[in-house]
Amino acid sequence: MIKNVIKSEKGFSLIETVIATALLGIIAVGLLSAFNTSSKVLSVASEREIAKNLAEHQMEIVKNQNYAPSYTPASIPSQYMAAGYSVTIAADNINSRDGNIQKIRVIVNHQGRPIILAANSTLEGYKVNR
Repeated sequence: MIKNVIKSEKGFSLIETVIATALLGIIAVGLLSAFNTSSKVLSVASEREIAKNLAEHQMEIVKNQNYAPSYTPASIPSQYMAAGYSVTIAADNINSRDGNIQKIRVIVNHQGRPIILAANSTLEGYKVNR
């Protein structure tokens, strides 16, 4: 009688093993998916932080220059140039009584696409001709 009980349990342990393996596989896929997502999030956060720093640096340089109709971006550190970052600066005169206010926009691109720094992809500031 004991031999019959043991024989019937062999098939049951195989089913348990298959179910346990399937559960471990599902859990592993979920964990790998979470790691992949977190890696992408960290990459985007790093890209935005670099772009924000580049834009703020460029804006400070423009604000310290003399008032001009247009501004050339300052040199970008070589490691960011090699990584595909570029900067564009646009200056638009605002209709004011004296015509001496400019809206400055600094646009940072990474590998040809603009980086979202705020609601749009630019850092904006104003400059007054004093």
